[in-house]
Amino acid sequence: VPAFAAACCFGCMAALVKVASAEASSQVLVFLRAFFGLCVVAPFALSRGIDFLKTTRTRLHVLRSIVSAVALSCFYFAVSQIGLAESLVLNASSPLFIGIIAIFMLGEHLERRAILALGIGFCGVVLLLKPGMGVFQIGAMVGAVSGLFIAFGKIFIRKMSDTEPVLRTVFYFGVFSTLICLLPLIWLWQTPTHFAVSCMLVAATLGTAGQVFLTYAFSHNRAA
Repeated sequence: VPAFAAACCFGCMAALVKVASAEASSQVLVFLRAFFGLCVVAPFALSRGIDFLKTTRTRLHVLRSIVSAVALSCFYFAVSQIGLAESLVLNASSPLFIGIIAIFMLGEHLERRAILALGIGFCGVVLLLKPGMGVFQIGAMVGAVSGLFIAFGKIFIRKMSDTEPVLRTVFYFGVFSTLICLLPLIWLWQTPTHFAVSCMLVAATLGTAGQVFLTYAFSHNRAA
């Protein structure tokens, strides 16, 4: 149920990003998503006190934030270049990678039903992608890359789940991803419209809720 709720939140977020992409660059949208998301989660995390924020997994938090920031950048670029439905299909290809990555990074064993599900999912992506768009369009290729990096982000969530509670994981994602996404804007900043900012405020709220659901799901279930 939490994983499904996360997918719903991310789907609504993607629709708002598509609308906002007409009035702001994808780099600015990614930063606004990270910054507003941090603003949403920070009061809840800080209210738990300094001891709650202490972590021994800083390296994994940073790695998770880097790959997730790359995934968001790729996804937002794809949304701005190709159709929303096609972008979501490519973004949803992450489970295909998770099943494989989990074998090597988490030592998980795939059951037959998981292999069957991944196979059906892969065929579905191909069938939906091939007729409607050029597979080798730059937007499509970047969208596919977003699925790969999202998979790594989810694997890092699972890897930290033995010591890191959901709220702390989401908080540090907000902190590090905001800093990471801010760096390119030193050279690429374009002032967004008020409408784009409003869209991203709602999108960030939905995205943060999705992060909470997703982190909970990957903390209490096998990654595959």
